[in-house]
Amino acid sequence: MKHIIRLSVILITLLLFNNTFAAENITGTWQGKLVIAPETELKIQFNISQNADGSYAVILNSPEEGGIKDVKANSVAFDSGNLKLEVAELSGTYDGVVKDGKIEGTWKQEGTSMPLSLSPYVKPTLTREDKEKLLGSWNGPLNFPGGSITAVYRFEMTEDGEILGFAESPDQGAFNTPVTDLEMENGILTIKVEAWQTEFKGRMEGDEIIGEFKQRGQALPLTLKKGEYTKAARTEISLAVDILSQYEGTYELAPGKDMMVTLEGEQLISQITGQGTVPIFAETETQFFPKVVDATIEFFKDDKGAISHLILRQGGRELAARRAGYEKEPNPIDGTWTATFDGPDGKPLEVTYVFEGLGKTLLGTVNTSMGGGPFSEGTIDGNKISFFVRIDPSTILVTTGTVFGDEISLSQQNGNNVTKLTAKRISK
Repeated sequence: MKHIIRLSVILITLLLFNNTFAAENITGTWQGKLVIAPETELKIQFNISQNADGSYAVILNSPEEGGIKDVKANSVAFDSGNLKLEVAELSGTYDGVVKDGKIEGTWKQEGTSMPLSLSPYVKPTLTREDKEKLLGSWNGPLNFPGGSITAVYRFEMTEDGEILGFAESPDQGAFNTPVTDLEMENGILTIKVEAWQTEFKGRMEGDEIIGEFKQRGQALPLTLKKGEYTKAARTEISLAVDILSQYEGTYELAPGKDMMVTLEGEQLISQITGQGTVPIFAETETQFFPKVVDATIEFFKDDKGAISHLILRQGGRELAARRAGYEKEPNPIDGTWTATFDGPDGKPLEVTYVFEGLGKTLLGTVNTSMGGGPFSEGTIDGNKISFFVRIDPSTILVTTGTVFGDEISLSQQNGNNVTKLTAKRISK
């Protein structure tokens, strides 16, 4: 009898030891959802590791929010199944308890408490059927203010049944960029390309994937259709030499960077500073294209018929260039303007604008202590102006403004973030 009791004690002790060990084995990736607003959830991942001295380290990530990436908890305490974190970078804390294979707890941030239940993360994978549906090429237009570029994704399967993906942007000359992460969860396909810092999420519906493309916090709708991407052929027309000759000249793309346009026989030739010569061909009386690269050059006239400037369109971007030596009428927008707004570090940042109006086209530059250069897609409509500053192919700072004499009321928009500021003219 005593032997049986002693054996029972040993078994109970072993069970308690095993349960304690299991409870304390929290290393790995845990994932949960924060309800940050009605009908709005944010996935949060805790990557927990154990140091050589037995202490723990936690790295926070959000698969959905680019601003939460590899954020380190500066204080981690784990004792008797209780996990406590302090994350200074997010001004947040977490207090949870390991229970039934989960970590049940509360996330607190800036006075707000939100329940956060974490479970061991298992990466969603594609079934064989999903992979076979995905094989091939998919493409669709990525439309943004002022332009559009084509996004292409290609998928191949190896002999081992693994699927490989590649992202391409033919309009920008980018090909065979590896897809770094591919997941399927609840019918939603996620494609990540680390080199581009992009993510596409969409639902497969037959030969379409309807979803959203994200890059550095900016989201754009994107519908991909299955099929090989082919670019429409362009039609060349013939123009008289006297029409072609009026476009000869030097056009100022940026400080120190010009486009020279010359006529050789009946062929118009373009050459950008530091590059080779490129023949351009007419598709309308004012619009031309090269055959070696996907681009368009359009020439513009003033009210008197003189060529004032051109616009170069390439890779979904527009860049205006004033014709050197062109004598234009003064425009109310002409001059140098300055404004101040809060920079990324919260400190005041001065921005300088140099504007020149050519008819309905606005040319110029934007510069801060962090850098700058020419803006694109500048337009003038009465006392209204607008222009774009491209941070990368799909992250665009859209600026609009209203001119009131020597002041401009400006609005800068990047995704959902809007900044209001007033620019004042300092010289004409």
